[in-house]
Amino acid sequence: MTGKKVLYVSSEVIPYLPNNDISTLTYSLPKVVNKNGGQTRIFIPKYGLINERRHQLHEVIRLSGMNLIIDDLDMPLIIKVASIPKERMQVYFIDNDEYFKNRLNLVAMYVNDGETAEQVAYNYYGSTKYHWIVLLSNNIVNVVDEWPKGSRQLIDYVTDKYGANNGTDVHHYVEIDDDSIIVDWNATRLSNDEIKAVTNTEYEEDLNETKRQIYLLDKIFLKDIVVQYKKLVK
Repeated sequence: MTGKKVLYVSSEVIPYLPNNDISTLTYSLPKVVNKNGGQTRIFIPKYGLINERRHQLHEVIRLSGMNLIIDDLDMPLIIKVASIPKERMQVYFIDNDEYFKNRLNLVAMYVNDGETAEQVAYNYYGSTKYHWIVLLSNNIVNVVDEWPKGSRQLIDYVTDKYGANNGTDVHHYVEIDDDSIIVDWNATRLSNDEIKAVTNTEYEEDLNETKRQIYLLDKIFLKDIVVQYKKLVK
């Protein structure tokens, strides 16, 4: 398998979409190939529910702008990329508003420092009791891990996770020209400013920042979803 290059084209992959048979398989197979010396890339659609800020997607200029003929229609494509944390697996997203967007009923919001789901619910829906809608709209199950931390919380979290005074230790290295690509340490490339170090604190700060972009169900649908929810829990 060493040196082999494999492209996986799938409808979904974790952690960008919910855990199911397809998303798990699309994650597991490339991981095995990589561990055996191969090189992999994964292509999936950029669905509207994939949070670009949380997962640190960015456009690949050299691949974007291409057109694809679909039913005699010339459809422009935008290609975005991200890396699966800790696995060094690159995922490319095919972004097309007509085919893959599904956020007509969602409103983009930015979580301020220290703001809770209850505060977001109060500010937008007028009541803290609708915080569950805030979480549901963003597929958040574990608030401690998935909701953005406040500045003080983040400092304490880094200390607890990496140990006191270890925040400035190197977490990983990335390409200077594309910091979504995680690479191995290389003294020559580092001295030539081709790669750079990302500290433990920088890594956690970047990850936390991506969680601040959330989406809320438009308030005009609030009454409907509450009614439906009550029917489900009866």
